[in-house]
Amino acid sequence: MKRCSSLCVAIIFLLAIAAAAQDRGRVTITVQTKADASGVVGQVNGAKIMVVHWTMSQMHSTMLQDQVVATDAEGKCNLNLPPGVYDLFISANGLEPTAMKIQLEKGDNTPLTVTLKSGSMHLRPVN
Repeated sequence: MKRCSSLCVAIIFLLAIAAAAQDRGRVTITVQTKADASGVVGQVNGAKIMVVHWTMSQMHSTMLQDQVVATDAEGKCNLNLPPGVYDLFISANGLEPTAMKIQLEKGDNTPLTVTLKSGSMHLRPVN
C-alpha cells in the first residue's frame, strides 16, 4: 500500500512538471558575427544575453524577473520562459551590443538569430 502511494505521488509530480512546461515558451537564440569578405559567419561563444521580463500592472510597466545567460561554443542558448514580453540585451567583447523586444506565447518554439557587428566596445568587469 505504501509503495502504491509513493508511485501515485511520483506520477502526480511528473504530470505537474509536464503541465508547467507546456505553459512556457522556448526561445533558441543564436548569436553570430556579420559575414566577413569571404562570406564566413562566425558564432559568438560566451555572448551574454540579459533577459528582462515585463508585465503590465494597472497601466504601469513592472519588471517581473530578469536573468543573464551565455551562449555555448556554437553561439547558442535556449530559454524556457513563461508567456510575456521580454527585452533582450545581447553583448560580447569586441562587438557592438544590441537590444530587442520579443513577445512569447504559451507553447511557442521560437528560433532567433542575432548578428552582432564589429565595434570598439569592450566589456569590463564591474567592481
